[in-house]
Amino acid sequence: QQQAATTAAAGASHDSTAAAAAAAAAEPAPVDPELLDALSAEANAWALASHLYWGVWAVIQARNSPIDFDYMQFSETRLGEFRRRKQEFLGEARRVFAAGDAAVGAAVIAADS
Repeated sequence: QQQAATTAAAGASHDSTAAAAAAAAAEPAPVDPELLDALSAEANAWALASHLYWGVWAVIQARNSPIDFDYMQFSETRLGEFRRRKQEFLGEARRVFAAGDAAVGAAVIAADS
């Protein structure tokens, strides 16, 4: 009786493994284009925040760090990228979130000021 239970458990394990393999081989589910746009706009808005953060951090490090590194050049690069992408990314966020979340829309408008 115990052998039959072990054999049945092994068969169930094999079946679930085969089902998982079949699911992995299946075509991926289609992605909603609106969701993809929203995720892209959100990621790009955070990229702007990252450029700004690291640009300011580098200015502070240029004044205070004992490490021999060209922090001002790093800051210029990050802040330059912030300025270069700001209109594009904020425009994308305005377009994507125009009818959506009011808090996100307000944050985009405030950042654009």
